[in-house]
This record gives sequence, structure tokens and C-alpha cells, in this order.
Amino acid sequence: MPAPQSRRWWFRALALLSPILLLGLGELGLRVAGYGYAASFFLENHHEGRTLLIENPKFGWRFFPPSLARSPSRCPWPQPSRRARSAFLF
Repeated sequence: MPAPQSRRWWFRALALLSPILLLGLGELGLRVAGYGYAASFFLENHHEGRTLLIENPKFGWRFFPPSLARSPSRCPWPQPSRRARSAFLF
């Protein structure tokens, strides 16, 4: 005697949703435990009461193994001079 139709649909729904639920719980557990690293290009850094954005040295690990990944190069910004600058657009 086959199982009722409603019972088959519940089994199908459970079979479809259980892997998604299992992976979601695993991801949540790893995030709560602090496993992994930030994958964004910029990281927030708090210095002297200001929030600054700095380059993430582990950004390339998302695409390449750590031995091949390059870290972003720093862009040196010139010190602003104490002179006033004006720009005129005609």
C-alpha cells in the first residue's frame, strides 16, 4: 500500500529543504565562532576618534591561494601645502 499523497509531499519538501537548512546552520556556526576572514576590499579602522578605510591585505585570497595572491599596494598621498589654491572654470 503506497503512502498517502500529502505524506509524499512532506517528504519531498523535507528532502529539498534539509540540505539548505544544514548548510545555513553550518555557516551561522562558523560566523559565530569567528572562523574565516573579511572578504571586502576595504576594512574599517578607528584611529584618533575617526573612522578610516584601509586596504584588506587578504582580499586576494578570495580569488587565489595565499602563495599567489598579492596584497593591494598603498597609494602615497602628498601632504597638503599650507597655501590656498583656487580654480577658475570659464
